[in-house]
Amino acid sequence: MAVRVEAAIRERVESELACERVQQQVAAMVAAGRQKLREEVQAQLEREKQALLAEARRKEEQKRKEQEELERMLEENQRKVEEAQRRAAEARAREEGLRHKERESVNAVGWRV
Repeated sequence: MAVRVEAAIRERVESELACERVQQQVAAMVAAGRQKLREEVQAQLEREKQALLAEARRKEEQKRKEQEELERMLEENQRKVEEAQRRAAEARAREEGLRHKERESVNAVGWRV
């Protein structure tokens, strides 16, 4: 009996599956599933693209900040070098002035003798 029931069920299922209406329903479900999968994949690709763009922007901003910091440091170093050169030139000028005054003093004393 169970074998006949199983055979009857199998025959009914095969008959239903052979029906054009069922085949159309299955095809529609497969198409809908494929479309949903395409949309999910597209959405995932878009999320990944946006994440990559955001990371690229973050890296570019970091690079820009590092470049600005480097330029600021170079400007500061240049300013310090120029200041040191200015002070050295002033010191040389003072020393030269003192030597000149000493020569004048020696010459003035030498003329008096």
